[in-house]
Amino acid sequence: MNVSPAPAPESRLQDVLGELLHSLSQPLTTLHCALELSIDPVAEQQQKAVSAALEQVDRAIHVVELMRECLEAEPVAPAPPFEVAPTARSRGRRTHEGK
Repeated sequence: MNVSPAPAPESRLQDVLGELLHSLSQPLTTLHCALELSIDPVAEQQQKAVSAALEQVDRAIHVVELMRECLEAEPVAPAPPFEVAPTARSRGRRTHEGK
């Protein structure tokens, strides 16, 4: 019986985020196009509301694109652990305690 190992948590998170971004991208793009097309024939007050909605959709699309870029970027390796030198105060305590 061939059992494949469970995917790493990071891999599963990337899969879920990728699906989420795809799910957001399509309806936002559709809404953007619909708002753009509806701007021409509407009255001035409605045109302002549609323009404001269009700006918000553009911002949301930009956020989705940034998230996609981050998701597709190469993972950054964690920094190696480092040792912190004791402070002067903690060194002084040790010398006084040791006497």
